[in-house]
Formats: sequence, C-alpha cells, structure tokens
Amino acid sequence: MKNLSERIAKLTDEQLVLLKQHLMTDRPLANKDDIDWKTEATLDLSIYPKGATENPGIDPQALFVTGASGFLGTFLVHELTQQTRAKIYCLVRAASTVEALVKLNKNWTKYGFTSLESNSRIIPVLGDLAKPCLGIQEDRLTQLSEEVDVIYHNGTLVNFVYPYKTLKPTNVLGTEEILRFACTGKTKPVHYISTISVFGDSSSSSRQGFTENEMPPEISCAMGGYAQSKWVAECLVRMAGFRGLPVCIYRPSLITGDSWTGVWNTDDFLSRMINACILLGKAPQEEIFLDTVSVDYVSRALVYLSGRLESYGKIFHLTNPVLLSSRNLIDWARSLGYSIETIPFDSWLNVLRAEVGYSMNHPFSLLMAILEQEKKSSENLASTVQRFDCRQVLEALAGTDILCPAPNEELWHMYLSRFINQSEGAM
Repeated sequence: MKNLSERIAKLTDEQLVLLKQHLMTDRPLANKDDIDWKTEATLDLSIYPKGATENPGIDPQALFVTGASGFLGTFLVHELTQQTRAKIYCLVRAASTVEALVKLNKNWTKYGFTSLESNSRIIPVLGDLAKPCLGIQEDRLTQLSEEVDVIYHNGTLVNFVYPYKTLKPTNVLGTEEILRFACTGKTKPVHYISTISVFGDSSSSSRQGFTENEMPPEISCAMGGYAQSKWVAECLVRMAGFRGLPVCIYRPSLITGDSWTGVWNTDDFLSRMINACILLGKAPQEEIFLDTVSVDYVSRALVYLSGRLESYGKIFHLTNPVLLSSRNLIDWARSLGYSIETIPFDSWLNVLRAEVGYSMNHPFSLLMAILEQEKKSSENLASTVQRFDCRQVLEALAGTDILCPAPNEELWHMYLSRFINQSEGAM
C-alpha cells in the first residue's frame, strides 16, 4: 500500500485519466518482458568527469533543477531560494518561456507561495528529460554547462500503468543525460531524488530495516515499471559517483502536506483513500502502517544536506522514524466529527464498488480501479511493515531546527481539515 501510494502521488491529471482508462479495462500493469538489467544499469562510458571540483556545491551561484513544477519540486525550488543566493534554472517542458513561467507559477501560488512575477532568480529553461541533450538548444546548453554549479535532479515520470520500457526515456535516459550534462563543461555535483520504492515489496521483518547505503540485491517484475526505472537510474548515478562525479541520492517515503499550512497534493492516493472513507462513512478495519514525511521537511532537509561537503557519496533516507497507523488516522477523523465505521477490507471494497458503479467520471473510480487491480485482501493489506533506517539524516540534521514531524493528532487534524476543504472543490 505504501509503495503504491508513493508511486501514484506524483501523477499529473493527464496521467490519472490514462491510468483510470487502463485499469477500468483490465489492462496489464506489470512489466513482463525479459530485460538485461546489467546492461540497463550500465552508464555510457563517455560520461566521465573531466576533473575534480574544489569544494563542490559550496556557495553556488547557479543551480539547475528538474521536476520544478511538481509538488515536491515546487517546495524544493522555494527552499533553494531561502537557503541559497543562487540563480535557479528550472527545466520545463513547454512551447515558450511564457508558457513555462505560467506552468511554474500555477503550482507556486497553489501551494501558498508569492507569485513568481516578482522573483527574478527563478529562470525557466525549455527542454525535455526524455530527449537527447535534455531537449535544450545547443547554444543554451553550452552556456549552462559552464555556468551551473549544482544540479538537483527531481524530474521523473511517475506512472503506475506503464512498463519499464515506456518509462525508460524519461526516468533512465533522462538521468543519463543529466549525468552527461554534469560532466560537460565544469564538473557539476548531482543531487538525485529517488524513492524508497527501489526496495520494491521486499520484507524487512527479520532485520532492523533497510540501511541508507543499501541497494536491493535484485530487481524483479514484481517491483513494477516505475520502481524498476528508479532502481536503474540509481545505479547510473552511483556509477557516475564511482567515476569521480560528486553525487548524493535521496530516498523520500510517502510525501504528505506542508506541516505548517496543511496544503497538500489532493490528487495523491492517500488523500483519495481518506476522502473515500470519510464520504462513505466506512473504512477498512485492518491496521496498516505508513511511512509519511511532510513536504516541507523533505525539501528543507534535502537542501541543507546538499550544502554539506560530508554529504557527497552518501544516500539519505528521508523517512519518518514514527510510522502512521491507519487506525489512529480513522480515530483522528472521528474526533473531527466524521462518523466512520470500520469493516473488513473486502467488504469496504464492495461498498466502494457499489458507490462508483461503472462510471469512469466518479471521483473514486480511479481509487477503486487501483485497489481492484492490486487485489488487496485482508491478509496482504496488513502485511509486514517495511522500515527504512535514516540515521545518516538524523545525525546530519542534529543541532538544526529541521525536524521530521511525527504523525500525531494535532498535525493530522490540520491536514484533514485543509485537504478535505481543498478536495471539495475538486470533487
């Protein structure tokens, strides 16, 4: 459930429509093709840093960010404006600079930040991760390769339907192009935002949890195309690091709203699930545990960690030491006045199925289709909890005011009140 929700959290409206269409027609989700993963995870030999960088990433004057128009990307760019003095070049897929600015500003204001019209430090760069040379015009790419000091690679195509081969151009080849760009002109450190989904559904029941410097020993079709693509991309980044490029990898868990304002991406899986439980007046009785982290914590921690020389060569789990219990979440919703009955998951799914019927336009049709496809029974719904060790992050943040909010009643009262109000307009 956790990995599924994390994967769906970043889907665009267009991708959500495609996902709904695919799932409602029972089209296959998993990638079954035979793929030579060793070849896929091999970085082009021409990508090699031409020289060492002195004090990489310290007091940068120009930054390059991908995925800046998404939920995390918006908060990441905002945090970079707060913790650095640098110009921030944002790769945006758009037909014109004006369209790119509108795209960036839409989410910037949606999530409570001042309009970009008054911020001259944020500069859009027209391009596309899925294209050679990032789709950037040659003269512009040459200029950026000499000017940019640090790269934040947050851009990714998150789609639960598509197989690995469909996601490869953006998630894998796009990462390879980022690494090529990092080694062109001046050597530029790369901060790669990955995901804990690279561990797939592996069980950690017999151990303390997955460590931060650990890579899953194998890749499998069971991981799904998205997790596979992020696994391969991580391998490429690590290989670039072995060749001398300064790199850091960050693996966030399920990203929730801003812990200060409560603003949230209301199109993600978890908010849809909560809305369904509240509006149906029923919720699954099986207890599950979710690793959730607030978007402001992730962005603040990431930018802080990226500014430390000691961070290079490390992997950081931006996860929560305290897990969220679904039963606590239901109780907190009840304390706000919502009447919610708990019933077995299979029974709850029947209620949801009856509510949605055959309508693809129902606000819960996507949620139902996903759960149907996953075929979650009461047994595997409450499966073994995955734990992710985050001691490197906690040690690095010790002494700062950057703290990961625990999933308590006060925080979730704010979240529930805010995103339920947000969702009402969309429903």
